[in-house]
Amino acid sequence: MDFLQRIFDTSDPQTFWAAVSGVAVFVGWLGWTVRAIVARREQPLKVRMFASAKAFDGYLHDRWRKADNVKVLHLSSKTLISRTRNAAYVEMLDNFVRGGGIYQRVICTTSNADVLEDAREFLRKHSGKRVSIYELRKVRVDGLRALKVMIIDGEEVCLGGGVDSTRGQNTMSLHHPEVVSFFAQYFAYLVGESTRLVVGEADSDGVGAIPD
Repeated sequence: MDFLQRIFDTSDPQTFWAAVSGVAVFVGWLGWTVRAIVARREQPLKVRMFASAKAFDGYLHDRWRKADNVKVLHLSSKTLISRTRNAAYVEMLDNFVRGGGIYQRVICTTSNADVLEDAREFLRKHSGKRVSIYELRKVRVDGLRALKVMIIDGEEVCLGGGVDSTRGQNTMSLHHPEVVSFFAQYFAYLVGESTRLVVGEADSDGVGAIPD
């Protein structure tokens, strides 16, 4: 209030109009910010269902061509990369990484040695690319196909079971800023609790951190 009083009490027209302009700019910015927040909260949730792994692969084939960043949460005791049943997905993933895309994945400790070996093999195959795989050693999963989570470009979340899904609807895609933010924060939390896998002479691993 003292600030406004000084504006209207000033005898310098230049100072007066400069101050009024400053207040107008601030009020305009505040209004735009409020409208942006309200619009974000009122944005409708967009849901798309895929009845089969083949249908979802077809969607990803086009989606990943435009994508820059893919995060995958896969806490499963089953082999990560099936060279027979899921060849189309593996090929798309290879092309995405070779094209310069950022790929990050979280796995967990399991009695199935193939899970860890497949992860290391993928890192070897794409050495020098923007690939990060993290092992959540605080969680051990045996005999379970857990729900997979895929975050694409911070804009979309895909939930499903992949080629081994027993659900009626194989996979769904969700578009909503707050839904994506929820899963992105969860992914970041798990990465912070995990160990980043590296490949080399000794395959020594280190604490993970999400790369830029």
